[in-house]
Amino acid sequence: MTERTATMATAAAAAATYSDADNSIDTHGSISVLQYTVVDCSSYLEQYPPENIAENRPSDQASRWSSETNAPPQYLMLRLTRPALLRRVSFGKYEKPHVCNPKRMRISTGLCPTRLYSLATCQLANDSSAESFGLSLQLRGREIPSLFVRLEPLITWGGTFNFSIWFVQLEGVADPDIVDRSLDWLREFRERESIRLCMKHLRKRGHVEAFRALSGETGVRLEHPILTELYDCLVERGDFDRCEELIQTAYDSGLFNQSAGSRPSKAVWQPIEPVANSETGQVQKPGMRGGHQMALDHLAKQIYLFGGWDGYRDLADFWAYDIDANKWRCLSVDTSSDGGPTPRSCHKICFDYERKRLYTLGRYVDSSLRDCPDSMRNDFYVWNADTAQWLLICEDTACQSGGPCLLFDHQMCIHVTRQVIYVFGGRELHRSDTHSGGPAGLEGVDSYYYQLQHGGLSSSSTPSSSHRRLLPAHTYSGLHSYHIATNTWTLLRCDGRMLAPRMGHSMLLHPTADCLYVLAGQRIKEQLTDFVRFDLTTGRAVCLADHACKPSGCGLTQRATLDAELDEIYVLTGPHRDRASADENSLWVYSIRRDSWTCVYRRVVGGPQQRQKQQQQRQQNLQHLQPLQPEPRYAHQLLYDPAAKVHYLFGGKTGTQHQQHSLLRQQQSAAGRAAPLSVGDSADGGSRLDDFWSLRLVRDTPEALARRCRLLLRRQLCLELLRSGRTALALGHLRQRVAKLADPNSQADARLLSRLAEQLVRSTGQQPEHDIDNEGSASDVDSDDESTPSSTSAAELAGVGRGGGSISDQLADAEAATAARRLLRPKRPDRPDTVAEQRRRLFGRLSRLFPEAESQPRAHLPDLLACPCSGEAGGSCGLPL
Repeated sequence: MTERTATMATAAAAAATYSDADNSIDTHGSISVLQYTVVDCSSYLEQYPPENIAENRPSDQASRWSSETNAPPQYLMLRLTRPALLRRVSFGKYEKPHVCNPKRMRISTGLCPTRLYSLATCQLANDSSAESFGLSLQLRGREIPSLFVRLEPLITWGGTFNFSIWFVQLEGVADPDIVDRSLDWLREFRERESIRLCMKHLRKRGHVEAFRALSGETGVRLEHPILTELYDCLVERGDFDRCEELIQTAYDSGLFNQSAGSRPSKAVWQPIEPVANSETGQVQKPGMRGGHQMALDHLAKQIYLFGGWDGYRDLADFWAYDIDANKWRCLSVDTSSDGGPTPRSCHKICFDYERKRLYTLGRYVDSSLRDCPDSMRNDFYVWNADTAQWLLICEDTACQSGGPCLLFDHQMCIHVTRQVIYVFGGRELHRSDTHSGGPAGLEGVDSYYYQLQHGGLSSSSTPSSSHRRLLPAHTYSGLHSYHIATNTWTLLRCDGRMLAPRMGHSMLLHPTADCLYVLAGQRIKEQLTDFVRFDLTTGRAVCLADHACKPSGCGLTQRATLDAELDEIYVLTGPHRDRASADENSLWVYSIRRDSWTCVYRRVVGGPQQRQKQQQQRQQNLQHLQPLQPEPRYAHQLLYDPAAKVHYLFGGKTGTQHQQHSLLRQQQSAAGRAAPLSVGDSADGGSRLDDFWSLRLVRDTPEALARRCRLLLRRQLCLELLRSGRTALALGHLRQRVAKLADPNSQADARLLSRLAEQLVRSTGQQPEHDIDNEGSASDVDSDDESTPSSTSAAELAGVGRGGGSISDQLADAEAATAARRLLRPKRPDRPDTVAEQRRRLFGRLSRLFPEAESQPRAHLPDLLACPCSGEAGGSCGLPL
């Protein structure tokens, strides 16, 4: 039985823990099998009732639950005999693969059947081996009991067949002492947070006496005393000088130190323009290309670039970029003439920064060249940076025991301490693969990308009749290791369900933890979304949590890096083949320590929302304030400097893979041969690139947070001066107080000053049309909290967990919730916002810059209510308001 680990990823788990030092709970009890009964199901066939899942009879085809239909949702609801700390769910299977076996399964648990947390969406294999998934229902970092478990199969291996579940076993901690202590803590938490929400609501609505009475009677503290005094000075008295003194006090006491570490990073892109050569006066740099490779020597501050495809041919030029000098130099125009590798693309390189050695392995070979035995050898080269010499380690690694055959689109990394190179995945090429290319005449990487889209690798489309071919079975390479000292290869993993061979994936080595991380990729027609950790010491593979909030649609365009010091993985995604309407770049950060994903950057180009946003920016005449960003792309390279904490991106090709296929078809000549793609070709809406970018993840410092608080306070005072008609004082305040505090390198501060100046020119004394602060919208009375994920949400207090769904679905739900909140907010006369309302919104923004555990709840009391749906007696749509 294999085991996977899945930990719930909710805003609650990621939040700072409220001070509960006296409520520590030991949940490390013995794990036992938990008894359950099936209390509800969506549907079932009479001969396959849900009660069958309690018995494990793999040889009995009738021992299963089968749904009556495959129309979603189909589910089973299990009830434990008593609450327990659920740790593991195991699924038994039929003795043979079956078309009704679930391929993906959503698991939700909780204490109430109508209010459940979605813990994970798991992938199951279509085989006879039982599978086990580790679970942990947590709130504020504490494990809490479950009573109900909902199993919801999402898709079967047969596609259109109904669902079947054969056997389910639940395991966890059932010790009454441990479970009861956990339940007691949960009751106290809900009671305390409910009181805090009421206190926030009363103060926000101006019921000061009721607020003080509730606080005095219960003894519950709403927030840190500094914030309470700040509210009184700002909202009640308008004493801005005292407010700034309180901000300084908070900074001196270390409050901003706590919040700085928990705030998300911000992506700052910067184009790199290399300097000219001092001898020639010209700028040397690599040309436009895709399918190239880059490696970094962070000690010598050198970036190496080798090979690629320029639209005409494979390349063999070899470049080095000096980070300090900001200069490229060509080490070799053609490495094959220097005793090195032949021109190639879709290969891999890795660099040993201690011994100054660069290794390269693999390449893509066009189908027209696969009949030549010499072209099908998997040569293995090393380059010595000290002597600038190439050495052929092996003419064909397939001839060595345990070595890989010719492959491309694999991954390779080096363990410098162990002196071991690891190679995983990639499409294997054989002489029999003569029909696996694209349409006649396509060459090199263009033929390769046609295969990605139409050669059996695409799950969304198939070749047209004129391009359809008899394709051989796809073979993928397993996990190999190469021991440098002994010049020996070892096959660590050939194939397996947990670490399935694939292509187009990312693989990262964590040298401290001695493990590999493998993300996404593609295998035959299946686009993989798994995230696997492989322990190099034990040889065990573990599938990490399939979070609802993680990079979606990575496909073959993602690039990943790792920071071993920070225990963080960075994933940059590119255009997706199913998104023909818009190209997307997004940067995600995975915290290994917290087991959580965070999206820190997203750019969508070409969609209707982006066009509308750009139009609004032009109308505001603020286009020049927008930060520079690279175009979404694929076939590029991304590497990371762990010492300087900087990413570097070079080249690639713009446009979706769908657009790439359209170009290939358009460029076929009348003779049936496609003209090779020209360098920089953009007629298809995409082009090869030679741009060079750096990316820094800027994290807020305590000083920056304190400065931001003071800047927002001074901005509010300037608006109030304008509102009262004291334009001259407002102008002086803007020049002497606001502008001096603004950061000249901050886009947010630039927008703030620009809009303040615009408001000053208008001199209307009204609230600005557009929000000046980039922290959230100021257009709504409840906007002080809605733009930031909340740890004390309505879901926590009510026990509701909303899991699953794409990021776009989550954003749509958030927009709907915001619209509903605005629709149902308390009505007020048709007039501009009062000064008190503006100050309350400002206080909400300021409180979000403080540690969440020390500030007022981010949720709203009305969020606990449901919006009644018409036509349903007593029903609700569950929409948070």
